[in-house]
Amino acid sequence: MAASSTPAGTRQVVVDAQGEADFRSLAAAIRSGPSVRVVVRPGVYRETLRLDRPVVLVGEGSREAIVIETEGATTLSMHTAYAIVEGVTIRARAVGSASPFAVEVAQGQLVLRDCDLSSQALSAVAA
Repeated sequence: MAASSTPAGTRQVVVDAQGEADFRSLAAAIRSGPSVRVVVRPGVYRETLRLDRPVVLVGEGSREAIVIETEGATTLSMHTAYAIVEGVTIRARAVGSASPFAVEVAQGQLVLRDCDLSSQALSAVAA
């Protein structure tokens, strides 16, 4: 699959932290179908994401205005063959002895495009 393509049959949903869309939660949107394209509106999303199915996650607006962050846990973990994440900020904040990654790729190919990644403790990305 090309980095800019979306597989046929992929469901598109919109996430808005203020509730003006299909979902308020990124995790719920990702779980909403076997293959999903998630359009993320500006806001701060404090949640842990597990990509365990084909996902295209695309920010709507500037990446500085779309923040996905966690405290004490890896923010985004990849557990599928292929996914795209584009136009978002992903942060992992250390808490106590917890040393999280911003992104961890356990399997597959993850395309990160125009993203800002940071971790207060370890490397931003682990593969």
